[in-house]
Amino acid sequence: MPTYDPPPPADAIHASPAPPGGEGPASPLTKPTLATLIIAIVAIAAALAVYGDRLPPRWEKALAPLMAIAVATMLASFPLIIGFVQATSKARQRAKLAGLAGRPVAKTAYYAAALAALYSLRPATVTSEDYRMPMSGFCITVVICSLAVFIAYDVESIHSSKSIVLGGMDVVAKTAGDPEITRYQSGTFTCIAYAFVGAYVCIISRLLSRINNNDIYPISFHFYSAWIISAGLVAAVLRHVMHLLFSDTRPDTVILLGFATGLSPNLFLVAIARRAFN
Repeated sequence: MPTYDPPPPADAIHASPAPPGGEGPASPLTKPTLATLIIAIVAIAAALAVYGDRLPPRWEKALAPLMAIAVATMLASFPLIIGFVQATSKARQRAKLAGLAGRPVAKTAYYAAALAALYSLRPATVTSEDYRMPMSGFCITVVICSLAVFIAYDVESIHSSKSIVLGGMDVVAKTAGDPEITRYQSGTFTCIAYAFVGAYVCIISRLLSRINNNDIYPISFHFYSAWIISAGLVAAVLRHVMHLLFSDTRPDTVILLGFATGLSPNLFLVAIARRAFN
């Protein structure tokens, strides 16, 4: 069995700088800071949910937006938490190997290969220069979509004003102020909202699986951001197509359509393209 020179002692391994393209310098958003922030948000949200009816009248109007902001923050922070768990797991594995540095096994090719494999891994954390922009973009996308879903639904002007995305051709011939415009566009908005829910559920499931297998890359978060945006747009198009084919569309069908589109927007996009060119 081939042998190698023993690696540096455990202290030297931990003190060595990160390789190029690695995690880079520490970010102000450390694990304790993030955990404290999340606990504070959850505590505030729970307090508002329990004691919200005891707030002064001037604060009651702000209760729904505050709850929406808290939920949006929790949804956006979940991928960050997953990344920190991966980084912690990697650090523990390095510590275990460093503890074997002074033993005969450290001279084997297997030990050198294991050490090289661990140092080649790049945990998906915001402290890494490679992941900082992709993860930030993904979190911003989740926050904006969450706030739109939880807050914009109560803004009646969004649904009553003619919109080419929400109304399509169905509201072109209708006059402004027609209740049918609000009803139809509210249904389209609901379809888009559930597309976001379906996309988020599927993305988190895939993210957990890929991080568990160390198969995550910076471009993956750009892909997930595009997934959420395209799911909403495809869901809106499908809503209009479904209304064209079946004028009496049940509300629960619209919800199911939006959620299924979020799970796999590409599948429905291909179906629309085939129908358009056949």
